Amino acid sequence: MDLTLQPSQTVRPAKLQRRRARRWASDLAPHMSAAEIDCAQRYMRRSRIYLEFGCGGSTRLAAESGVSRLFSVDSDKNWVKRCRRHPSIAPLVADGRAILLSVKVGTVDTFGYPADRSDVLRWPNYSLAIWKKIGVALPDTVLIDGRWRVSTAVQSLLRCPPKTTMMFHDFTPRAHYHAILPFIDVVETVDSLLVYRAKPDLDLRRLIDLAFASLLVAR
Repeated sequence: MDLTLQPSQTVRPAKLQRRRARRWASDLAPHMSAAEIDCAQRYMRRSRIYLEFGCGGSTRLAAESGVSRLFSVDSDKNWVKRCRRHPSIAPLVADGRAILLSVKVGTVDTFGYPADRSDVLRWPNYSLAIWKKIGVALPDTVLIDGRWRVSTAVQSLLRCPPKTTMMFHDFTPRAHYHAILPFIDVVETVDSLLVYRAKPDLDLRRLIDLAFASLLVAR
């Protein structure tokens, strides 16, 4: 599968997208269908250590679902600052139970996409930096919903315990995300949200190949 990043995948200048982003940001409403929200919250309520790639409405949902520890990654530092101040999230940040990590990947555009390739050597940090913050107690629940989705999914498969439940948003309609299918057992699918766990007999050589191939693919 060709995972080469094309310029059209990094620059999102459309006014319509910016208007949608502002509306979505007004109350941190999750950018998911009602059925996807219900599904995600069902797993969040069971979670002790929750990790997500992509801050926003899902961060609010996780905080309100009662997770014990929350880790979240995003490429837009101003957006991360806003999320940290949300009334549902701020108390967890204040008492050290939530880490919202802003990863430097260069100048970003709408929804955290890199505006250009000038800082491409920093892009792998999006998938890798959070693991140093997490430490030895690894996540039992992961949501893939930010940038570098294949890369973050692969790193989660490589690093998390076998029983970790993972969710991948927008998976169903986007064929380029299906590169992870050989490595997972599907639990359920709700609209575009895929719920899965790692196969017990992971082909680590192929998975590591995909890890390297996807590090610079921001979509």
